[in-house]
Amino acid sequence: MKKVMLLNWLFVGLFFSRLHAQTTFEVKNIYVSFYQTVLLVFDAPVQDYDRGSADILVKAANKNSYVLKVKANRENFKPTTISVFTDKGAIYSIRVFYVEEAPSLEYHFGTPEKLLSAIQSQKVDTSNQFQYAIRRNADSIAQFKKRARHPKAHNSGMKINLRGVYIHNGVLYFHLTLNNRSNIPYVIDYSKACQRDKTKAKRTSVLEQEVYPLYQLLTPGGNISNKISQTWVIAFPQFTIADSKFLTIDLFERNGDRHLQLRIKGKDILKASPLFPDKTDQ
Repeated sequence: MKKVMLLNWLFVGLFFSRLHAQTTFEVKNIYVSFYQTVLLVFDAPVQDYDRGSADILVKAANKNSYVLKVKANRENFKPTTISVFTDKGAIYSIRVFYVEEAPSLEYHFGTPEKLLSAIQSQKVDTSNQFQYAIRRNADSIAQFKKRARHPKAHNSGMKINLRGVYIHNGVLYFHLTLNNRSNIPYVIDYSKACQRDKTKAKRTSVLEQEVYPLYQLLTPGGNISNKISQTWVIAFPQFTIADSKFLTIDLFERNGDRHLQLRIKGKDILKASPLFPDKTDQ
């Protein structure tokens, strides 16, 4: 009897010592679809994982991988979870929701510095390395500080501000922030970017050419609450505009009229900073 009790106490001690060594991070929500694969990127190799139901498919990119691939196994499944354990002792509890179109194809877990190091050292198995590099660069830019004074726009307590413009490998990155100073949450509906003429003659239409982004670090349907700042990074194929034009970036509110329009001049684009100053941009 004493031996059994001793073993029980040893088991409990080992359990709590291991639990104490683990670090639990806050629960995070991800959104997956039936036709798209979502990547979960961690700052340490994944040791083990557990899916809450068979309605989702989860697979490590390769052995000792920093990346998990997640996809819906059937449409319109009920919300479920994924528990992930890394070899650094971190535990991640992730809620998984079904959507028709995934708002993001990549989610990062861990500290930005460790994530950047992990991503650079890990060869991720993706079908489009160029798209992956754009998403990785956007995540890095989101951590940058404001570089200089740039255009801004206001509307009913909402503010949009251009923090910086960057260039790398033929891709322009616009780093913006959104601030809500009102008591009413701002629900993002959709965005639009266009090249427009600065002036127009009477009874003539404005020449407008829409510019389609390669990637956006912004979640449609997300709420921007009072006194909250949200980062927005947009990646476009490289372009320049004439002095007679400007680039407009529009953000529309769902069920609201707080339309934000930011106007960016050609000279602001020409001042784009190299994303990696020590490397030659192609």
